[in-house]
Amino acid sequence: PPPAHVDAVGGAGGQAVHTQDNDYQGTGLYLDDARINGNPSAVVIPLHAFTGAYNASALGIWYDAVRGQWVVYNESGSALALGQTIHYVAVP
Repeated sequence: PPPAHVDAVGGAGGQAVHTQDNDYQGTGLYLDDARINGNPSAVVIPLHAFTGAYNASALGIWYDAVRGQWVVYNESGSALALGQTIHYVAVP
């Protein structure tokens, strides 16, 4: 059956801005979202917000089981600029 709830991009918890507080090794950011924290089975799709500097890298996502949060990162391995905004769709 289809999921009972799907959040639209930009909805509650559907946006994150890369800061020093949520940085992952300079290349990504942790998503702190109560709907998906502690849920490695969630479906999370990151999307570029295309505000400010252009980021040509494809985005990847993985679950950090130690921290219990999802990480969005640049597939190219390049740095994810501080202040960059990421939108994401999350299905818990």
